[in-house]
Amino acid sequence: MKLSRNWKIVIGILTIAQLFIGLFFLVWFLSSLLPLIAAGNDAAIDSQFFASIGGIIVLIAFLTLLSFGVLVFYLIHAGTNRHITNTMKVVWIVLLLLFGSIVEVVYFFMEIVPEKSMTARLEQD
Repeated sequence: MKLSRNWKIVIGILTIAQLFIGLFFLVWFLSSLLPLIAAGNDAAIDSQFFASIGGIIVLIAFLTLLSFGVLVFYLIHAGTNRHITNTMKVVWIVLLLLFGSIVEVVYFFMEIVPEKSMTARLEQD
């Protein structure tokens, strides 16, 4: 699959964005609840949690859709990559399914950014 420079940038932004959004969510959630948990104020914990439940649901839904969409793109790209052998296609697909976002970043920098696939270069040596 041949991607233009602009599409590579968009895919890179989406790939990195899902990691930062997930990290932001985790930090936000923990920073808002940990002080209340440390204080032992159960009423404040409940009110804080229920006050932010709408934002939590929207953020989780958005992150889920973004991650699923990016994963589908990478699975299609790995499956149709003409520069690597079928064995490496299977390896990339299994890694993408097992480790998700982390492998997506690695795949992006090894297969999408360079003009010639780094996996194909390694297979030739």
